[in-house]
Amino acid sequence: MVEQIHQKIFNVMKDIEYMPKDGDIAFGKTKYKYLSAEKIVENVRKEMIKQKLIIYPCDCYTDNFDGSEKDITITYKIVAIEDGSSIDVQVAGGGHDSTDKKTYKALTGAYKYALRQTFMIETGDNDPDKTPSGKGKTTSDSQLKKDLMKKHNGDKVKAEAEYLEIKFEEAK
Repeated sequence: MVEQIHQKIFNVMKDIEYMPKDGDIAFGKTKYKYLSAEKIVENVRKEMIKQKLIIYPCDCYTDNFDGSEKDITITYKIVAIEDGSSIDVQVAGGGHDSTDKKTYKALTGAYKYALRQTFMIETGDNDPDKTPSGKGKTTSDSQLKKDLMKKHNGDKVKAEAEYLEIKFEEAK
């Protein structure tokens, strides 16, 4: 039997339409729109059911666990239930929270982007390659946060505020 997974993924891609961003974030000077995980799952789930596809996490690694942040790499398996053919989709997720939600934020972000990338869900985002990269050297978000914590002598509020200002300026 010919594996069906690729045809079924194509069918889901074909049937999911553009999803406009449905949420707003406003924190200090930072303001942006986003596409919620709920909206993505609502639309993708219907099409996956029609195609008899299932998805589940099969591996997860914590790449960084530093105070209020957590970075993960997670692998999801998408399976065509009729013939058992499957693909693995590996994505990164990051969560930043001073309470107990950093893990859940990382998992939600990873799941959301696994679905967006696998099924090529268009949201109207600008191509990042069209945006100038700033001043030459790029720094990982994790390293930038660490550097800002040092700069502000461990003051999380000031470090986070400056981090968000930097990210906002980069997004312009």
